[in-house]
Amino acid sequence: MKKTTFIFLLISFIFIKSYSQTKSITSNSNQIPYSEFKYKRVQISKNSPDVIKKLMETGVDLDCGVVNTESYIQLELSDYELNKIRSTGLKYKVVVEDLTKLYSERAQKDMAQAQSNLVREKKSSKANRSLSVKNVIIGNIGQQNDCSEINFVTPSNFTIPSTFGGCFTNSGVLAELDKMQRMYPNIISVKANISPSNQLTHQGRPIYYVKISDNPSLNEAEPNVLYTGMTHSREVSSMMNTIYYMWYLLENYSSDPFIKSIVDNTEMYFVPVANPDGLSWNETIAPTGGGMQRKNLRPGICDAGTTASSNNTRGVDLNRNYGYYYGLSGSSSVLCDNTYRGTSAFSEPETQMMRDFVLSKNFKTALNHHAYSNLLPHPINGKSGVLTGRENEFAKLSHDMTQYNRYVYGPAPGILYAASGDASDWMTGGVNDGTGSTGSGKNTLSLSPENGSLAEGGFWPSPINITAIAKRALRMNLIAAYYAGKYAKFHDLTQSNITSLNSNLTFGIERLGQTAANYTLTVTPVSSNIVSITSPTVQTGMAVLEQRNVTAAIQLAPGILPNQKIEYKVSLSNGDYILYEANFIKYYQPTVLFSDNPDTNLLSKWTQAGGTWVNSTSAYSGTRSITDASTVAYANNINKTLTTATTSNLSGATKVLVQYYAKWDLERNFDLVQIQGSTNGTNWTPLCGNYTKPTSKTETNPHATKSSTNNFQNTAGAGGVLYDGNQMGKWVMEEIVIDANNNSFLVGATAARFRLYMRTDSSNRTDGYTTTFDGFYIDDFRVIKIIESSAAPVAICKDATLSLNSNGQLTVLPTDINNGSTDDVAITSISVSPNTFNCSHRNTTQLVTLTVTDAEGQTSSCTSSVTIKDTTAPVIPTLATVTSQNAVTLTSPTTTDACAGTITGITNTTFPITAPGTTVVVWTFDDGSGQSVTANQNVIIDNTAPTTPTGLVASGTTQNSTNLSWTASTDNTAVSGYDIYQGTTLISSSVNTSFTVTGLTASTAYTFSVRAKDATGNVSAISNGISITTSAPIVTYCASKGNSVINEKIGKVVFGTINNTTTGGTGYENYTAIATNATRGTTYTIAITPSWTRTKYKEGYSVWIDYNGDGDFVDAGEQVFTRAATTTTPVTGKITIPVTAKIGTTRMRVSMKYNAIPTSCETFASGQVEDYTINITAPAARTMETSKEKEITNDIVVYPNPTTSILNVTSVSENAAFKIYNILGQTIMKGKLSNNSINVSSIAQGNYVLEITDKETTTTKRFVKQ
Repeated sequence: MKKTTFIFLLISFIFIKSYSQTKSITSNSNQIPYSEFKYKRVQISKNSPDVIKKLMETGVDLDCGVVNTESYIQLELSDYELNKIRSTGLKYKVVVEDLTKLYSERAQKDMAQAQSNLVREKKSSKANRSLSVKNVIIGNIGQQNDCSEINFVTPSNFTIPSTFGGCFTNSGVLAELDKMQRMYPNIISVKANISPSNQLTHQGRPIYYVKISDNPSLNEAEPNVLYTGMTHSREVSSMMNTIYYMWYLLENYSSDPFIKSIVDNTEMYFVPVANPDGLSWNETIAPTGGGMQRKNLRPGICDAGTTASSNNTRGVDLNRNYGYYYGLSGSSSVLCDNTYRGTSAFSEPETQMMRDFVLSKNFKTALNHHAYSNLLPHPINGKSGVLTGRENEFAKLSHDMTQYNRYVYGPAPGILYAASGDASDWMTGGVNDGTGSTGSGKNTLSLSPENGSLAEGGFWPSPINITAIAKRALRMNLIAAYYAGKYAKFHDLTQSNITSLNSNLTFGIERLGQTAANYTLTVTPVSSNIVSITSPTVQTGMAVLEQRNVTAAIQLAPGILPNQKIEYKVSLSNGDYILYEANFIKYYQPTVLFSDNPDTNLLSKWTQAGGTWVNSTSAYSGTRSITDASTVAYANNINKTLTTATTSNLSGATKVLVQYYAKWDLERNFDLVQIQGSTNGTNWTPLCGNYTKPTSKTETNPHATKSSTNNFQNTAGAGGVLYDGNQMGKWVMEEIVIDANNNSFLVGATAARFRLYMRTDSSNRTDGYTTTFDGFYIDDFRVIKIIESSAAPVAICKDATLSLNSNGQLTVLPTDINNGSTDDVAITSISVSPNTFNCSHRNTTQLVTLTVTDAEGQTSSCTSSVTIKDTTAPVIPTLATVTSQNAVTLTSPTTTDACAGTITGITNTTFPITAPGTTVVVWTFDDGSGQSVTANQNVIIDNTAPTTPTGLVASGTTQNSTNLSWTASTDNTAVSGYDIYQGTTLISSSVNTSFTVTGLTASTAYTFSVRAKDATGNVSAISNGISITTSAPIVTYCASKGNSVINEKIGKVVFGTINNTTTGGTGYENYTAIATNATRGTTYTIAITPSWTRTKYKEGYSVWIDYNGDGDFVDAGEQVFTRAATTTTPVTGKITIPVTAKIGTTRMRVSMKYNAIPTSCETFASGQVEDYTINITAPAARTMETSKEKEITNDIVVYPNPTTSILNVTSVSENAAFKIYNILGQTIMKGKLSNNSINVSSIAQGNYVLEITDKETTTTKRFVKQ
C-alpha cells in the first residue's frame, strides 16, 4: 500500500505538539456536586474532524476502556466529565445510565455461574498437537506451533471472590500473597514494601511486592522482570490476571520443565496493587463492586476537604505522574479530571515508591497491566512520533505476546491516543524529553496491556469472564519472562525430502532475549540409518533479534530405502539450561507430488487469478522467489490467488507435508494472506501451519476504526487462520501437515490443489512503526507424500522377582518384564506367556515370554526369568478380650494363610493366668515360608465390684410409668450396666444411667433401687431407694340434669366444709372445684335447701358418693341419702363414710327432682343436679378443717386448671403461704407464692388440694396436674 501513512503521522505529530503547547486549562475547581459522581457509558459521534481534539481538551481519559469505531468513540464518564463535554458542543448518546449499578448487579447475577465455570475450568487439560516434530522433550511457550492457543489449566488455587464484584479487596490480595508464601515458601518471598525507605501512601499503606524465583530471599545475577497491576484502582482484570499468573507459576513449577526454567533463571517481581488507597476507596463507595475511583487519594484533590462516600474522582492519576514526557497531551491539570497529573512529576508517594523500587533493580522487561480495550501499548506513549530506537524489539515481543489473543500493539499515539507521564515510558526511557529527563535509565522493555473488552464487561468484567481474560494474558506474562533472559527461538529450515546420503540439515537460531548468551545447537542421531551428524558450532555474540541459519552435516547409511524415516534429536541450550529439545523426522527420497523452484520454473507451475504475482530476486535459496508485486508496497484493494497448476493425488499416503519458505510484511488485522487447500478446485479452506495465526476479530480487538472501505480480517468471509504482520525479512520454513489429526479434510483427496489467497483493503496503518508493507514471499514450494514402511518391533526383556498376592496367585504383567521394547511407529499390543502362577510355584524361578506386536502385525519376543516369592504374611486375627473373676487358661487361636492354610498360634505365656488386672498374651502365627505375624489377646482378672450408684431420683411419673436416673458408678475395668429393682425384684437392666419403668398400676406406691455391674460379673451394693406413687386414673361420670330450673332448683348444699349457695341457672352445675375432706368411719350431716321461684313444689332428693372411685354411682352403698318428695326446707340427713372407702378424691352428686326421687344418671323435667369433690382420708390423716378454715370460692381463683406447670392464684397477697396435698392427705410441696403463682411442673400428674393461708385465713382449692 501507499507510503502516505508517514504524512498522516507527521500531521498527527504537529497537531498533538501544537495542542500540548497551547493547551491551557486554568480551572482548578476542587469540588464536584454530589450528583456528578455517577458514571455513564456514552457514545460520542465523530460527525466532525475536531471531535478528538475537543475531547482531549476536556481532559478525559482516551486510553483505558475506550471503544473507538469509525462512527463514534465510546467512553465511561462521570456526570462531571459529561458536563465538560457538553460545554464543548459535542453530542453524545447514553448507553448505560449508571455503570456502578450495572457492574454490581451483573456481578451478583453472574457469580454462581462464574464459580461453576471456574470449577469446570480447573478440570480441563492442555491441548497437544503433533506435527512432523515426533516428540517435544523440552518445550517452551515461544515454540508453540499451532493455530490456536494452549488450553492452559486454570490453577487449582485461583479463586474468584464471591463479593466485591469478583475482585479481591486490599485485604484479599494480601491474604492471597500470604497463602502463596505458606504453600510455596521455597519459590516465593514474603510480601514487603516496594519502597526502599518504607515510604507509605497518603492513607498510610505500603505498596507490597513479592518475588518468585528459585531463591526468593537472595538477589542473584539473574534477569529481573516486573509485573504491576491496579495502577488505576477500578481496572479489575489488571490485578486478577496477575494473581492468576502467579498461581500458574507456583503450581506448575515442579511438573513443567518450561515453568521451572523460568523460575530457576529469572527473578520475577509482582506488585498486584500499585494503588491500594484507590482500591480501598472503591471498597468503601461500592462494597458489592463497580466502584469507579481511578486515581489515588491525595487529600484536598477534588474532595473539597471532605470524603463523600460517593466521590469517585479524588486524587491524582498515577499513570500521568511519571517523569518522562510529563505534562503533555493525554493528561490534565484540572483537579477533578480523571487524568489529573498532579502538581509535578513524581508528586505522589505511590509513583515515588515505584520509582525508587525500579531504580533499585535491573528490570529487563516489565508489564504494567491495565484494563480494558484488548490493547498492548508500548513506549513512547506520551508523545506522537518519538522513537525509542527499539521499535523492532517492541514489535517482535508484542507479536509473540499477541499471537493468539490478537491484541493490537504499538505506541499509544499510533494505535489510540497519547498518554503522557506514563509509567512504561519512564521505565523504558530514551532521548531527552525536552525537560532534561531521559526516563529511568534502565532501558526496560516496558509495556502496558489493556486487558479485557467491552463485550466482557468493561472495567468491572462479569465474573464469568474474569478467568478467560486472565488466560489470554498468560502468554503475555510468560513471554515477558522469557524475553528478559537468554531466550532464543529454534527454527527448523530443513524440508522433509532428503535425497542424498550426504547432505546438510539447516536450522535457524533467533536471539530474542534481552540477556546475552552463547547458544549451542546439538544434533544427535536417533534412527539407526544415520551414520553420523556433525553439530553446528557454538553461536556467540548474537545481537537481539538476529537470526543465524546454521547447518549440521548428516551422513546416511548406504542401505537406506526410499520413504524410510530419518530421525534425529535437536537440542538448543543457552549455557544455563535447555531452551528446546525435540526429535525430528525427515524421509529419504519420499514421493514429491508437487515441487516448484522459481529459479527455473518462474511462475509456470502456478495459475494466477484476481491479479498478478511476480518473481523476486529476494530468495531463500537460489536467485528467485515468488511475491505479490514488484513494487515495494503492495497494492490496495487486492483480492487475488496463486494456485498450483496441477492437482496432487494424496491417496494412499500415511501423511502429506506441504512445505515452503516464506517471509512477509503485511498490515496487521486488516490485510492477510492464507494458504488454502481444496479437494475439487472449487471449495477452499484455510490450512493450519506452524506460522499461521487466528483471524483478528472485532470482539477481541478494537482496531476496527478505519473507514467502511477497509475490511477487518474477520469480515468478508476471511475466517480461519492466516499470515499478517512483519517477519522483519527473516525466512521461515512453513509446514502444513495433512493427516487424520491435521487438515484432515484433504486426507485421501485424489485431485487436491493448494493456493495462496491475498486480500487487502483501501489503506494501511503503520501503528507507529516504520515499515514498507513489502508483501508476501514464497520459495521452494513442495507437496510431499509420505508412505511409511514399518520395521518389526524389538522386544527387550528384564528379569524380575515377583510376589504372590494375598490369594496365593500371581499374574505377570507386561510392565513387570518389559525393558523398553521399541518400534519405529507404535507398539499396539504386548502379551506374556505363561503369565499365571500359584502357591505351588513359590520360591521357584519360571521362564516367561514377552511378545510385542506393532500396527502391521509384526511381532518380536524375548524371555525373562521370573523368581516367585511368597511375601504375603498370614492374616492377622482379631482376638477377643477374655474377662474373668477366676484363673484363665486360653485355647490356642488359629488364622489363615493363602499358601499355608490354617495356622495355630503359639505363645510364651504360662497358663493359667491368675494375676489380677490385664495380662497381654502375644500369639505368633508362622506360615513356614519366612512370613509371620503376631496378635495380642487381653486377659482381665477382675474381682473388684463397681462403686454404688448414687443420687437415684424419679421424674415424669404417670399412671403407669416413671423415669429413673442416677449418678454413674466407676469400676477398675469398666461398668458394663445397671440392674433395676422394684422392691426386691430385678425387673430390668440398662447400660445407661437412666431407665423408664413401664407397666405400673395407677394410684399405687412403688419403691425402686439400682445396682452397678461389670463385665466380669461383679455387682455393687444397692443404691438409695426411691419411692413414688403413680398418678390416679382419670375417671368420667354419667350425665344427669334437670331440663328446667324455672320453678325450682337447689338453693344451697352444706356438707363438711362445703357450704355452697347455688348461683347457676342451668339444670346441671359442676362444683367439683369445691371440695371437703371426709374421714373413713366418720359421720357427716348433709343439708340441701331448695329454692322456688313462687310456688313451693314437692321435691325428691338423692345424694351419691363414688366410694371406690370407679366413675359411677351404682355400687352398693354409694347412694348415701334419699328423701321422698316434700316441701320441707331444708332437708337433712346423716352420711357415714365407710372404712373401706378408697382414699383420695372422688365425686359427690346431689340431685333434686320435682315430685320424685331421682336416679344418678337421670335427665328429668324439672329440678337440678350438682357435683362436688370429696377427699376421703384415713382416720390418722390430717383433716383440713380447722377453726380458722374458710372456703372462699367467689374471691380466690386458681388457673389454669388443669395445669401442666404454672398455677396462678388471684385475690391473695403476693407472699401468701401455701401447701399442696395429694389424695392421701400427704404434704408434697409447701412455700410462699412467687408473683402470685406456683411452679408445679415437678409433681406427678393427678388431683391435688391447694391450701392457701393469707392473713390468718386459710382457703382450699382443688386442681388437676396434667
